[in-house]
Amino acid sequence: MPASIVVGTQWGDEGKGKVTDYLADHMRFVVRYQGGNNAGHTVVAEGQLLKLHLVPSGILYPHLTSVIADGVVVDPGVLLEEMDTLSGLGIDVSRLVVSGNAHLIMPYHLELEKVTERHLGKHALDQDLQPAAALGQHHRRGISRLRRATATACGRHVQAALRRPASR
Repeated sequence: MPASIVVGTQWGDEGKGKVTDYLADHMRFVVRYQGGNNAGHTVVAEGQLLKLHLVPSGILYPHLTSVIADGVVVDPGVLLEEMDTLSGLGIDVSRLVVSGNAHLIMPYHLELEKVTERHLGKHALDQDLQPAAALGQHHRRGISRLRRATATACGRHVQAALRRPASR
């Protein structure tokens, strides 16, 4: 099956969302394949301003399946909040699929990031390689710590969190 792929080659907003919206009527899937909730885009749907950080904008199209793929790092709290917001606006989130191999940001990733930044002081960098002091407190999302855990094969996958514990 042929595919159309929209890839950004810059550090931020190159207009990927606009291109995705332009192509959406002719697609069956919109897949977010990398990144975390430090990224995202703002869309206007039915006159409502929406800020999506994890959920692909394809969720706004009833004929599409939206996919959060392996390369995305998922903060479960952020994802659930986004899904609740969309549901509250009457948007069907049952068409959202999350890969079992996507990595989860756990609370300890956030704490490790805070400790590291406190130790580094004014030399701390956020996950986008900008001076942390310039961004304030809001940038700490645990993504850099999770990426380190992923690189050392210590990350926790969505599928592991969904497994039921073995019964005794």
